[in-house]
Amino acid sequence: MTLWFDTHSHLQDEDFAPDFPEVLDRAKKAGVSRIM
Repeated sequence: MTLWFDTHSHLQDEDFAPDFPEVLDRAKKAGVSRIM
């Protein structure tokens, strides 16, 4: 199993704020196991 790590996510950007939980859910469904 390949583990994917997003090391350049910019999740603090206000553009992600309105749907932050959905952003995390989509990442998880895409196979991202860690976001730094």
